[in-house]
Amino acid sequence: MQKPKKIFNNTDNIRSEIMEGLVYAGRGKIHALPDYCAVYRTLAQNGQTVIVSGGGSGHEPTFAGFVGEGGIDACALGEVFTSPSPDQIIEASRAVHQGNGVLFLYGNYSGDGMNFDIAAEILAEEGIECRTVRATDDIASAPPERMSDGRGVGGLAFLYKLTGAAAQFERYALPELEALANKANHNTRTIGVALSGCALPQADTFNFTLADNEIELGIGDGDHGIGIKRGFIALNALLAAPEFTATDIGDALLQSGTRLMTSMGGASGAIFGTLFRAGGKGLTGRTELDATTLAEWLAIGMQAIHQRGGAEPGDKTMVDALAAAAECAKADVALALPEALTHCAQAAMAGAEGTSAMVARFGRAKNLGERTIGHCNPGAVSMALILQFMAEFAHQN
Repeated sequence: MQKPKKIFNNTDNIRSEIMEGLVYAGRGKIHALPDYCAVYRTLAQNGQTVIVSGGGSGHEPTFAGFVGEGGIDACALGEVFTSPSPDQIIEASRAVHQGNGVLFLYGNYSGDGMNFDIAAEILAEEGIECRTVRATDDIASAPPERMSDGRGVGGLAFLYKLTGAAAQFERYALPELEALANKANHNTRTIGVALSGCALPQADTFNFTLADNEIELGIGDGDHGIGIKRGFIALNALLAAPEFTATDIGDALLQSGTRLMTSMGGASGAIFGTLFRAGGKGLTGRTELDATTLAEWLAIGMQAIHQRGGAEPGDKTMVDALAAAAECAKADVALALPEALTHCAQAAMAGAEGTSAMVARFGRAKNLGERTIGHCNPGAVSMALILQFMAEFAHQN
């Protein structure tokens, strides 16, 4: 079997080295935010409306390669095939904002959408107006009647150049810039085609293979497990740190959710971060985690995730596992916590396994249609495993 061929220094430093390379190539005109893995260009302080983008690394020169004169003003670099986290987007926006608003311009992917939306909400609290245009040019990922579901691929380059010129040289205001980007997107069509599979930096196999006479349309990335691992390693480090303190259960959940959201990236970071953060906000002041508190956390988290992304049971997402666990927890409030958690974990895993028979309606997997049948949703399995490990910990302690 053919193995992937790669050239890099260290799988843990790929995006930071991309950032450093962009700064070096920029010769003083491109600057880095090293703590947030983002880049921005030198701007004249002229009150320009600025354009901020972002996306997963591994698609160079998109997205950060378009930062510069006649292009976009700042870009947040996610991990490979993973959208940037809200804090990256926020800091990139703060670095270039000149008082006349920010246009978020990026490809139409669920993780990018959720993380940019979270960033927009936080920036709005600071008085920074943000408007969003998502590129949807790829006709391989959605039919014409569902253009708003299409992915943003090569057509994004045209949007970058048109809006960049309009903002920098014609001084378009934010509403005009948004209208221009929408018009350009509406009139741009591309088709994304893969001639062979690709391999994530950490993998020694291709994520799919093609025969010599085959091409692939509407492909996915397969990076969920890597992001989950990265996020929970970061969370474990937070909880194990000697200086970590939490005033109550709500505070512990809130800090945990923030760490997941900022370290995991992608749709998973936004979703699981929302689960923990929403629970934290709803359980402020609680000092005992019992079966009743567990049921409240899962119910609050499920509602918040629905509000964030719109997914419902039956859509083949982590919500299928979470909904099953929440319903179980609601019926088990009289049990001791270890038993309630065990039941919840079992219900969640049953919900996750049930996604195998479903057609995906959300995320990148929706582009694969009926080809998703026979495969469990990875996020649903992760949700079940989180509850399973919580149950094991509760029984041991």
